[in-house]
Amino acid sequence: MVLTQRPFIRSGKKQLNNFALCLICIIFAENKRHLSIEHEQAHVTLHSICIIFAENKRHLSIEHEQAHVTLHSICIIFAKDKRHLSIVLPCCCFQPFEHMKKITKICLTGGPCAGKTTALVRILEHFTSLGYKVFTLPEIPTMMSTAGMNYLTNNPNLFYEGEKATLKLQLEIEDHFIRMAETCEKPVIIVCDRGTMDISAYMSPEMWQALMDETTTNTIKLRDARYDAVLHLVSAANGAEEFYTTSNNQQRTEGIELARELDKKVIAAWTGHPHLRVIGNTEKFDTKLHHVLTEISKVLGAPAPIESERKYIVEIMSEIPGFIESEITQTYLLADPGSEVRLRKRGWQGSYEYFQTARKQVSDTEVIETERHITPHQYYMLMQQVDPERRPIKKIRKSFVWEGQYFELDTYIQPAINLNILEIEGVTDHASIHFPPFIKVLEDITGNRNYYNYTLAKK
Repeated sequence: MVLTQRPFIRSGKKQLNNFALCLICIIFAENKRHLSIEHEQAHVTLHSICIIFAENKRHLSIEHEQAHVTLHSICIIFAKDKRHLSIVLPCCCFQPFEHMKKITKICLTGGPCAGKTTALVRILEHFTSLGYKVFTLPEIPTMMSTAGMNYLTNNPNLFYEGEKATLKLQLEIEDHFIRMAETCEKPVIIVCDRGTMDISAYMSPEMWQALMDETTTNTIKLRDARYDAVLHLVSAANGAEEFYTTSNNQQRTEGIELARELDKKVIAAWTGHPHLRVIGNTEKFDTKLHHVLTEISKVLGAPAPIESERKYIVEIMSEIPGFIESEITQTYLLADPGSEVRLRKRGWQGSYEYFQTARKQVSDTEVIETERHITPHQYYMLMQQVDPERRPIKKIRKSFVWEGQYFELDTYIQPAINLNILEIEGVTDHASIHFPPFIKVLEDITGNRNYYNYTLAKK
């Protein structure tokens, strides 16, 4: 960094020479009116600059000459005393609509005989042809079984150690492929044949918690933070029984009733993930595969049809069985007309994950939506760009599955109070929804903009 006038610089980091600067405070001498900053180092990353002017100084000039530094907008915030200002460089953290992410990780899961193997081949062929580098990670439990691990053992210690090894190997192989993807010039899709939470479906809650304690992690991190999307392919044992078979997988021994039960357990294990999609059986298997490709395209940020969903104001009549609960705080940031950029803090009982989503409608029927997982530091830095005309949305979400359909029930705490909105993704026909008996529908608000979160947040 070269300064035309040499100011006094303070930084929260001890080593300034490495140019990993999170906060810089620059104090002007009283007789200086202009400051020029040139970026000449390839690894300069500025998240926030705080500049303190002398009382009569009002001008600042910043020059960006480094090719890798591109500013789309600058947010300037003055303190009340008119002497301090903060300049936020959002593009250093997030470019919302232009290839926001180079690496996308998908978990492809489901019950026995759901079509995952065929779907993996279709994913590889389709997205490779579009210019992506696609890694398809193998199913770790199958590798373990082939090596001699017996998951049906009556030895509880062997079972526990085997599941622990399965989890550690799952995490390690995913992390290694992330590092490999970082070396690729092409955008990368990593598709995992099952993921971390599949392991919990085969364990008691007590044993799973013991495993979490020993490996110093937790369910929210493993479920919500590791995958950009989770696609659950429903087993043929549910709705396509004539196609259910165990002959195409030597490690598969489940009968049709057990397959149905395992399918439910796997869905329950992933219930609560912010982008869980349950892909059911249809008359044509190709339709199921097309749904898989469409959902991945949405996650990649490609233009896609406006998402099909139904929304209802409801009343909760009795206790909801088997739900997963989470707190959500959603905050809208300043954005260009026709676009939305929002932050979401999501978690439960002190364990939270953070996400940033950008959404832009490119036509009457198509939108581009991209989302990424961010760090707590990035979250609080980006909060400096909050839209002053909108309030945060706070709600409690209960996610659950009923008769093969995935529901999300949001109870609003702020700004609306005790408003219950039920949402069903991937459904366009009201008649095809199997409403649970503990939910009473008061009003169909599908497409009603008055109940969009963006509208509810308006001051």
